[in-house]
Amino acid sequence: MKRPLMWLCLLGMIAGFLIHVIHARIHPVPELNGEVIVRGRIKRKDVRNGKTVLYLKNTEISFDSAGDSARNNSTIQPKYGTICTLNEPEGVFLSSSYPMNAKVCVRGRLSTFAPATNPGEFDTAAYYRARGYAYQIWEGDVTYSEGGNTLTEFLYRVRRKAGEELVGTFGEKNGGILSAMLFGDKEYLDKEMKTLYREGGISHILAISGLHISLIGAFCYALLSLVPMKDKYSVMLTIIILVLYGFMVDFAASVFRAVFMFGYRLIAKLCKRSYDAPTALMASAFLISLFYPGMITDSSFLLSHIAVGGILLIAPVFAPLVSRRKRYIDALGGGISVFLSTLPVMLRTSGRLSFAGLILNLMVIPAMPVLFVCVFLYLLTEAWIPRLASLFVYVANSILYLMEELCVYANKAKIFMLHVKAPGIGRIVIYTILVVGLTLLARKIKRRMKLKHYLLMNEAVLGEESTETKEKLKLLKRMDVVFRGMVLMMFFVLFLFLIGTPKRSIITFLDVGQGDGIFIRTPSKTVCMIDGGSTSKNRLGENILIPYLSYEGEVKVDYWFLTHADKDHISGFEEVLEGDEIAIGTIVLPYCQREDFVEIEGKAKEEGTKVLYARSGDRIYERNGTYSFTVLSPEPGETYEDRNDSSLVILYETKRMKAAFMGDAGLRAEEAVTDFLNGDNLTVLKSAHHGSANHTNSEDFYRMTRPECVVISCGRNNPYGHPHRETLEHIDSVDAILRRTDEEGAISY
Repeated sequence: MKRPLMWLCLLGMIAGFLIHVIHARIHPVPELNGEVIVRGRIKRKDVRNGKTVLYLKNTEISFDSAGDSARNNSTIQPKYGTICTLNEPEGVFLSSSYPMNAKVCVRGRLSTFAPATNPGEFDTAAYYRARGYAYQIWEGDVTYSEGGNTLTEFLYRVRRKAGEELVGTFGEKNGGILSAMLFGDKEYLDKEMKTLYREGGISHILAISGLHISLIGAFCYALLSLVPMKDKYSVMLTIIILVLYGFMVDFAASVFRAVFMFGYRLIAKLCKRSYDAPTALMASAFLISLFYPGMITDSSFLLSHIAVGGILLIAPVFAPLVSRRKRYIDALGGGISVFLSTLPVMLRTSGRLSFAGLILNLMVIPAMPVLFVCVFLYLLTEAWIPRLASLFVYVANSILYLMEELCVYANKAKIFMLHVKAPGIGRIVIYTILVVGLTLLARKIKRRMKLKHYLLMNEAVLGEESTETKEKLKLLKRMDVVFRGMVLMMFFVLFLFLIGTPKRSIITFLDVGQGDGIFIRTPSKTVCMIDGGSTSKNRLGENILIPYLSYEGEVKVDYWFLTHADKDHISGFEEVLEGDEIAIGTIVLPYCQREDFVEIEGKAKEEGTKVLYARSGDRIYERNGTYSFTVLSPEPGETYEDRNDSSLVILYETKRMKAAFMGDAGLRAEEAVTDFLNGDNLTVLKSAHHGSANHTNSEDFYRMTRPECVVISCGRNNPYGHPHRETLEHIDSVDAILRRTDEEGAISY
């Protein structure tokens, strides 16, 4: 068997992951909340949004709150660590007061990281649990500290000092970019620049990756090789420098992989053994999964390892038999390989694909070695040769300026950005199997072509170079070009298969906490939203609404209905309206609340968005009859003492269903719905006012509409007691299926 160690690592990684999944199901992470005292050791420090953040491992959690008698003075030792954001005066960072690996005691209110409950939403709980953390404390106070590790604290301070030096010299914008690139410190990274790089498809350079480590390792090894010492000492010192650098930047998955593979290669060279990249790659993945099995499903782990695996597996297919410009062809083949291999992860996590990024990477990546060398030489010469250091600063700033301009032009060309519905797991599995199968077959054919090429070359060298041999060589080279083109076309078909996930008609009740947010795609692919607000979740548009729309492959909402002017209906919508990621065609508002939407109407006009004020009887429909939206309330000319009663009530009809969305409407709106239905039953009913029983959700209404399914959108443990017991009893009395976002998360129908 070829590469037995590689296969052993692969089997071990799979077995470890399965054991981890089974154990997690049997022993889920306990939810802990309340006033606590956490004791643990500092494994990492950071400054985020002007606050010091301590990452504690080996923790003990004591519940000493008098209000929690069940846990009063009890102590537990959870498997996962705690992330503590300290309560400190503005501009005063306490990170220097608590050295790395020090044992500290933090008092504050503990909470468990909430999992993602909507498609496309970033899973904070999974992200931190994969790294060994499950709990957080906001505005904690350190009451005790002792000990610490001198080496790791020194590395942390070097990182902070270097970041401050870069910002002071290169400015906040460029200095923040360089600090993120070289030291993984994103404290100074400008949010607009981060977005610009992401839209341009080169955001990966803002994180420490294998490219960075390889450049640093090669630079250090080249310098040490100039020193008169044995090669083994150069290798050992290079590995030590890389390991120390890894500790300084917190050994992310991509950093560990790059350090491990680079060190593996140096040791293989020193031992005069052949370096096997696939074995080194799989061994790296196995070691990471051994200590952090949850990392196997983490996007950073997958992108880092799959990208390298894609180059090792697919790139040889595109390598020519003979080429004078082999470097450029190798770069192009490597880019195609990374694109094909990482495509499922990119689409699954973002639902968007930047073709401009493919072109930009071909220009940006070759410039990275020059940029890194200039920055490191600046740091080395700044104190000794200021004039030479200023030259390095000028070159580095010029490179960053060109990168920024390239991203600006790429983002203006919207044609290079593809938005598709995120593919399902089944489609990704089929794509992966077909790509691997096609690659293995192509490599087998490629090996035979190379063997034939070598035989012909031998004939030309050993015998007389006949005309027939020359013709055969030319024909073989042409066949190679045609073969690579055919393989590329087959990969393109697989690409179309993956991005061709159909967009079906759907209704999704998003879990927005205490609020409403409903996505509708009609049978004719018209995209609509009803509300989009919350009183329990901040930055709803950025964290939930926009990610979900991207997940569905949508960049425009044709109609956005706002049933009510309260925050729990419009807070996230306002974020979307002010941003430029999602376009809005028409905003539909309740006629009786015109004065409450003056500000939104003004912003809509600035964005070129149409605004309609609707009342009972108004309809939006497809001429072929595939769908219709009918406004059933408020009534024209009516006055409503309670503003909730004037909510927009909408009936959505297709050939297979009738769905009513009640907003916060009360009993008068219920009468309008029952009168319009005239005895017909509802397929889906979105319960009014989050399941409240105060002047709404009457028993008669449920009895007369007899919905098959009732959906309640409310926040978990909300302070209003929604849904009320009376509402639940009314739903149960008509044998309707009850579904709740606080229990299930996002609900699709």
